[in-house]
Amino acid sequence: MEILLAEDNPVNQMLAVAILAKRGHIVRVAPNGQQAVEAFERERFDLVLMDVQMPVMGGFEATAAIRAIEQATGGHIPIIALTAHAMKGDRELCLAAGMDGYLTKPIKPLALIQEVERLTLGNQPAMAGVRDMDDASLLGRFMGDAQLLRGVAELFLVSESGLRSQLAGALSRNDGKEISRTAHSLMGSVGNFGAARAMALAGELELMGQGNNLSGAGKVFESLVQTLDDLRSQLTGTMEAHRVGRADKTTGS
Repeated sequence: MEILLAEDNPVNQMLAVAILAKRGHIVRVAPNGQQAVEAFERERFDLVLMDVQMPVMGGFEATAAIRAIEQATGGHIPIIALTAHAMKGDRELCLAAGMDGYLTKPIKPLALIQEVERLTLGNQPAMAGVRDMDDASLLGRFMGDAQLLRGVAELFLVSESGLRSQLAGALSRNDGKEISRTAHSLMGSVGNFGAARAMALAGELELMGQGNNLSGAGKVFESLVQTLDDLRSQLTGTMEAHRVGRADKTTGS
């Protein structure tokens, strides 16, 4: 994703950019709220990370300016507050100011990734039952070679079942190391098909396992299983469509 980071502290800038880059995101840094608003007007972003206290223009004022622009142009970009304050009521204050999420500093890698992907992936109801791409796009990832796609897909359908079972077993044992290792393997496999939601969920489990922070891991796994089932259905349908299409062409000739 294209992410705008409004943050004046260079250490926090470096850390946030490094964490997000490891997830494949592209980050544009603005050192104050005014420059963040100007960047928002010039460029397209998928999400904004907004420090609350900045020179020139603070996070609340910048958020208000962005929301005012959206009133005229349409749309709603997710904005996550970054604040060193952790007082009771601060989250509610940020949400009331037009922000969609809230993170405290110092930045915690797992919390940052979870909040970013919650707002850009996990909160999209249509994602759970909708394919990541159509058949043409899927075939395009394999240079239009239906035979290659079938070969890779067949191998994936076998290996995915094993990885799914291993992951379920690791979760039942609360084995963070095994959860991380298996989820990483699964993320690499689904990435071959451009399955963005499955990758995000597997990546979330990987990070949970790395930090041995398994609260909520069961629900993430349930979502992942549903997404994998959808992917399996798509791959099976695509392989069948191209098999039938080739047979029809042969018969017609």
